[in-house]
Amino acid sequence: MLPEWLSLLFRMRQLVITVVFLFCGLHLWATHNRAGEITYEHVQGFTYEITITTCTKTSAPADRPWLKINWGDIPFGGELDSLERSNIQTFPDDAQINTYVGLHTYSGPGVYLIQMADPNRNEGVVNILNSVQAEFCIQSLLIINPQTGNNNSVQLTNDAKGNACLDRLWKHNPGAYDPDGDSLAYSLIVNLGSDLDDDGINDPLPGYNFPDDETDNPDDVFSIDPTTGTVSWDVVSFEVGEYNIAILIEEFREVNGQWIKVGHVIRDMQITVENCPNNPPIFEEVLDTCIEAYSNISFQIEANDPDGDNIDLQALGGPFSEVEHPAFFTDNNDGTGFFSWTPECAEVRASPYQVLFEATDFSADTDLQDYLTVNITVVAPAVENPSAEPDGNSFILNWDSHICVDHLDDFEIEQSSYKIYRRQGSYGFEPSQCETGVPAYTGYELVGAVEGLTNTTYIDDQGVFYGGEFCYMIVTCFPDGAESYASEEFCAEIIKDRPVMTNVSIESTELENGQVYIAWSPATALDTENFPGPYRYELFHSEGFSGAQELIYSSDPNPLLINEDTLFSHNGQNTLETPHVYRVNLWSGEDLVGSSVEATSPFIELEPGDQQITVFVTALVPWNNATYEYYRRAPGRLILCSSQQPKSRPIPIRASRTILNTVISCAPLAGMTPAAPLTRLSMIRKRLAGLPSTSHHPVHLNSPLTATVKQRRFS
Repeated sequence: MLPEWLSLLFRMRQLVITVVFLFCGLHLWATHNRAGEITYEHVQGFTYEITITTCTKTSAPADRPWLKINWGDIPFGGELDSLERSNIQTFPDDAQINTYVGLHTYSGPGVYLIQMADPNRNEGVVNILNSVQAEFCIQSLLIINPQTGNNNSVQLTNDAKGNACLDRLWKHNPGAYDPDGDSLAYSLIVNLGSDLDDDGINDPLPGYNFPDDETDNPDDVFSIDPTTGTVSWDVVSFEVGEYNIAILIEEFREVNGQWIKVGHVIRDMQITVENCPNNPPIFEEVLDTCIEAYSNISFQIEANDPDGDNIDLQALGGPFSEVEHPAFFTDNNDGTGFFSWTPECAEVRASPYQVLFEATDFSADTDLQDYLTVNITVVAPAVENPSAEPDGNSFILNWDSHICVDHLDDFEIEQSSYKIYRRQGSYGFEPSQCETGVPAYTGYELVGAVEGLTNTTYIDDQGVFYGGEFCYMIVTCFPDGAESYASEEFCAEIIKDRPVMTNVSIESTELENGQVYIAWSPATALDTENFPGPYRYELFHSEGFSGAQELIYSSDPNPLLINEDTLFSHNGQNTLETPHVYRVNLWSGEDLVGSSVEATSPFIELEPGDQQITVFVTALVPWNNATYEYYRRAPGRLILCSSQQPKSRPIPIRASRTILNTVISCAPLAGMTPAAPLTRLSMIRKRLAGLPSTSHHPVHLNSPLTATVKQRRFS
């Protein structure tokens, strides 16, 4: 039996050993987390499959068969769930890749910050203060928004660890692709650590330095390309060792013309800097491009190594992993590679596919990489066999259903549309390789749309008239905003098988006894065998700019279609305060042949300003006014300006209290090729008294002011 003092000494020694062991054990248990990220995939409804991927040190005693996870919907202080490790991969450079997968169903739409935090980071990270005591945290943002639809996070195809050489350019790309085709934005942020403010969300690490902040050398530059995600670091001589960085990858989706964030992933990555003389390979540039679905795109890439090392080429990205019809890439084992892809309708989308080419040299030291990103946009083909057939005062447009109809689901077909573009006269537009839709410089304007890709007819009855050639192009639009190439240009002219309004003139401007002169041209192209005489006309009228409903004149039956009974004087009207609209119907016996397009009298409004007057002319007529000329007479006649718009530039008037006998006139001239020399002159005279002024130096209109518009129509 040991003496009491020796027994006490022995017990104290054992206690010290135990304390030291526990301290060292905890220290070793904590030094293992190197890198990682959280990704997720939509399963159904509000259920998502969430994957945690970590990179740890294989040599560390610490290991995690389970990891705690905050799904983003757990109340602060609530108990966290655990995910069991489903896979382990080990690598020679003391690295172990761990994968944890679990399903979670959310209660409904919302913004959920998914988080995993674990003690601790590995020891000796150069740019993290006391890294062995720093908690390791990764986060991803899941947004469930009915407006934007279901979302899958980006998937990362390159490892979250890399090697660099001192005094050599280092590059890395996470190889991110988005299964939904969302637009990605990349940025560098501070790595995450513990929850400093005790709000349940872990915070950026205090004392963190970006790798280039570890030196004062201006040549040491650390940056990321915000569109491709390629990280570059000019690693100058400072210190070998391990550095950690964090890459924020945000997803944006275009909805109704607005870009909305739909989620993000934060990758925590580790770079091991070594003292090695290797130089990285260098890619030759390849430009971004577009390809029409069902066409083939192929090109060669080339990389060269300054040290003459052999180069291994790989291709990653959307065309290989996001599509039904994948691309092919061949490494020729001589620094060149061949890319080939024939996408189809399933690959059509608004955002481009990113192809990431990686070149790795086989060096006796540390292998280095270069990256080349090529954006390829898959464009839908144009619709085929478009046609325009005149039908009275309108065109009936038809075309074949888009080729992609058979490759879309019902929702996509219903949410897609055809846009109809029109201009007067041909342009001869031929789109360039990446020129989708119809650009504004062609002079084409959007005149309508047809919802649903199975609907292939459109009636254009607004703004078309006899005497002009009207040309069209059709563009297919998809729910995500993608546009097809424009169809071939197709044109037609209105057949004059109905009467055509040629003249609506104000002969006298009076409040109660004004006079309007109306004229129209006969239907010279009428099928008289199917529509024999006798013929008669009905003239309808209303005040305003549309909706002529009141029958004011019916001609006597006439056996001749071409006759002189196409003129009418409308007396006893208020031509001072309101415009007038007219429409003519043609009858063949008891059969209505058809109606003309409505035409209005021109209506002038004057806006006084600071020693100036602006003239506004409104006339809804079935022809195109190419030029407007503005005159003033006081008492002589002087042209003030000419414009292609029914609004004058401000016309200067000398400031005075009264302006006597002032006449403002406008002469719009028809801009079409006349088919027959039927010239009509339209005029409106309007007296305005006491027009209010709003400027500092107003023009006072205390005496009657007369405004005149002259309008010519060739038809």
